[in-house]
Amino acid sequence: MPATGDLEPTKIDSCLILSTPVLIDDDPTRSVFTEEGMKQVFDIFTADPVDPGVKKSASEQLAIMLKDPHLHALFKSHGGVEIACSVIQQSVMSAAEEADSKQKPDTVAVLPACLSMLHSLARYDYTLRHTLSRDSELYHCLVRVSLLHQSQEQIKSDVSHILTLLLFDEVAKFDIGSVPVVFDSDSGCELVSSVFYVEPVCKILKKVCTC
Repeated sequence: MPATGDLEPTKIDSCLILSTPVLIDDDPTRSVFTEEGMKQVFDIFTADPVDPGVKKSASEQLAIMLKDPHLHALFKSHGGVEIACSVIQQSVMSAAEEADSKQKPDTVAVLPACLSMLHSLARYDYTLRHTLSRDSELYHCLVRVSLLHQSQEQIKSDVSHILTLLLFDEVAKFDIGSVPVVFDSDSGCELVSSVFYVEPVCKILKKVCTC
């Protein structure tokens, strides 16, 4: 787990607020990636042993591939969701928990990609989203990740989006565009706003910060 000495207590209440709004770009067209190609990259990512640098590279490739929802079924059928969630959980283990676990040293290195994977999957799969929304441990781990990586905007963005989808899964069931947004008068685009869902998540913060 990253050193807690790097935490900035004054920013805890804004750990899920993005410095700039993020445009949701849904592209329904099929990507150039194939299922065979993704399976090869997935096998490299899950191989043991494997060079940490190669594993990190494979995780980043998978995160890009999974932006195409047509590849989600294959990824999920091979246990990809469970692997991504496991990485998130292991990345925030305490020192005592790490000593008793089989955590690999490259867990934190592949964390950003695994968050991106889970973000893409949750956006398009209501059943998965509904299941994950009942997982209180996942909520705690996601908030811990946000607290421990306050300076990394991409991690903050993915965590914020995932929590939005889970907290509002009943709304998102009907229309993915119903996730809370704010209108940007300059660009004319609808932008995701984390401001709306910080308050519900703050109920988790008190428990997380005392763990």
